This record gives sequence, structure tokens and C-alpha cells, in this order.
Amino acid sequence: MTYFGEVMRDAPLAYWRLGESSGATAADASANGRHGAWSGAPALGQPGALDSDPAARAALFDGVDDRIDLPALPPLGDSLTVEFWFRPLAVGDASQCIFGRTDGALAVLFKSTGVLSVYYAGADHLSGAPIAYDTWHHVAVAIDGGAGTSYVDGAASGSFASFPSGFAPDRIGADAAGDRYKGYLAEVALYGAGLGAERVAAHYAAAWRGLLGLRPRLRRELRDEDAANQRWSDDDLDRHLRRAADELSAVWPEPRKTTLTTAPGSRDLSLAPLDNLVRVEAVEFPAGSWPPEFVAFQTWGQTLTLLVEAPPSAAEDVVVYWARRHQLELLTSTLPAEAEETVLLGAGAFALLELAQYGVDRVSVGGAAAAEGYRRQGEARLREFRRGLRRFGDAARVRTARLFAPAGPAISRSTVAWG
Repeated sequence: MTYFGEVMRDAPLAYWRLGESSGATAADASANGRHGAWSGAPALGQPGALDSDPAARAALFDGVDDRIDLPALPPLGDSLTVEFWFRPLAVGDASQCIFGRTDGALAVLFKSTGVLSVYYAGADHLSGAPIAYDTWHHVAVAIDGGAGTSYVDGAASGSFASFPSGFAPDRIGADAAGDRYKGYLAEVALYGAGLGAERVAAHYAAAWRGLLGLRPRLRRELRDEDAANQRWSDDDLDRHLRRAADELSAVWPEPRKTTLTTAPGSRDLSLAPLDNLVRVEAVEFPAGSWPPEFVAFQTWGQTLTLLVEAPPSAAEDVVVYWARRHQLELLTSTLPAEAEETVLLGAGAFALLELAQYGVDRVSVGGAAAAEGYRRQGEARLREFRRGLRRFGDAARVRTARLFAPAGPAISRSTVAWG
């Protein structure tokens, strides 16, 4: 599910994405019509916070007079959640108001010490460790029956009690006391209930394209969302996702271009700098010619040899076009967006087949029948995964490589990867 979808799943009272590129209105994306009004001259249309949604935008507050005036909101009870993404730029005011009341009596503040504060009853209620500047962070302040938890980047970071009922926020970015926020802000949402740790984590995960974002999508496909009775651990699912990504890399690796330098008198170059190399596609030599000149080459182990008549007499640049295994880390991924569903399909197949292999003792009360069911589901998914991979294979795609030919004659398809 997308980040927007996860937010809307929890029925926000208002959701100011702050993605406008111009205008005087901070639109409410919740469809509840609680639009805000920009004041000052914020820099709109800035790059957003969501790795999973590159089109999402953000607003830059100058720490002087930029703010959003909110419409009249119904007073909230003692259960609510305030959520946002922010990227503070520098130490500014001792307290920077991100979300709160004009009079400053109730607010979520960013302190000059780098920690968050939920301010009420004349006192700061601080989060844990300081937050890094000039980096996007997800924040959720969830209050249930007056007892609250502050979350930073999906993890609990502080707690507080006796939050008063009747909070009616009316400003974003500043209060009347001069507590002005300086930095980027996006995806501000207000809920009429306290979100639990699981839902906060789901929102945070949906912002990323890496394992953290793919893992809950895979659990949803496998119907394994009950945290108390999960059949697969996070490590298991991550392993299956990486295996599926590796299989995609075999047919559709990440294209890269790197400049290497020859040693005088040698045709050989080390391929060691090309990490997670799948194959070399083409070699441009000499570099910088127009049109580019591509030469024949061969590879053996970690060595690339230029098949040219005479070795370079001096150190010269060689541009290597190569294919890299896709990287799937906790937060980030090089997987093409259009291939994510196929990778999820393959990971699901691997997970089901592995579970089936454990036999009757490791599955549900359905016994052998349940194991057989997992096996059939896994095999069906695996067949569909293999078909999906063929859609991304070399024969199914127009490759830029086909637009070029080696400068010299091709030795063989096994040693020349271009042409």
C-alpha cells in the first residue's frame, strides 16, 4: 500500500500534504475540506520526504514569518495523533513550533537541543535522542486516554501522561510567541484517535522502497499480518525478497557507467571497483570521442582486457558500461518500480515452498493437507514469477546497448557484450 493509502486507512481528520507548487491554500487531502492558508512566502514544491513516492513535494519554512493558519477544528478529546515528516535545517529558535495552538499553550515543538517536545501544562515533555539536522524524519505523537508516546522514524522515542482534553490546533510552523520552524515539512496529518505502534510503523515503512516497505506488502499477499501469529520472521521474508531480487538481476540488472584508467603499456583493467558486477556490456575507448567509439574486449575473473591493436602508451580513461546486481537494503532499493510486484510474487513463492518443506510438524493444525496447500500455492506463484521475469528479459526489452556497435570486429558473443 502507498504512504497515502496507509494514512487514509486510519481516517485522518485532516491531511495537509504540503505538496502545492504555488498558491495560498494548503490543501486538505483527507476530503474533509479543512484547508489551511499559507502566510509569509514559503518555498513550495520542494523535493519531498517519501522514497516510495518521488513525485511527493514538501514546503520549506524560513524560520521568520512562514506558517499555515488552520481552519477552526473541533476540540479534540484525550485521544489523538499528530503525524508529519520534517527536515530541520539548523538550530534556530530555542523552541520551534511545528504544530499547535497560536497561544503556544499546546504544541509539538522542535527544541534547539535537537529533541522533540510535546508542550502542555507549562512544561516540555521530551523525546529521546537528538535528531539529525538536514535529514528527513518521520514523527508521530500518539495520545490515547491522555497517555502519549512520541515516535521518531517508526520507533518509540518518549512517553508522557495527563495530556489535557480539548486540544484545538490552529497553526503549523509558528505560534504567536515567535517560536518559528526553520526547515522542510510535509505530510502533516491529524487523527481523532491514538495510533498504535503497529500502525505508526506501517506508515513509516510505506515511505520506503527497500525491505522496510516491501516486507509488509509481502505479508499482506501471504495473509500473514497477524503480529501475534506470524508464520515468517522478518529475516525470513527479507531473505526471500533478496533471492527474488537476485533472480530479477539475472535478466534485468541495474545499468551503470564507470570510468576506469589504464596503466601505461597495458591492455588490462581491474574490475574490482565494479561491485556486485553481473556483466560488462560495452567499453568506450578512447573516452570522450564523439560519436563514442566502442572497442572489443574480453573479461576473465576480475580483469577486463581491451582487444585493441596496441596497448595504451599512457594512462588513459576507459568508460565501462556494465550491469550491477540490484541492491535491496532496509530503506532503499534499486529495483525498478514496475518490477516490484514481480519480486513480491517470487518472494511469496519461495516463502510458501520453504514452509511446505518443513512438513506437518511446522505448519498449522491442517497437518499434511496444509503443507500440500502451501506447496501448490508456492508452485503456482513460482510459475507466474518465471513468466513475469521473461517480460523483463533482454529479448523483451529495447536496450540502449543495441544502439551501439564495437569499434572493432566482434570476437564472439561470449566475449563481446555490445553489438
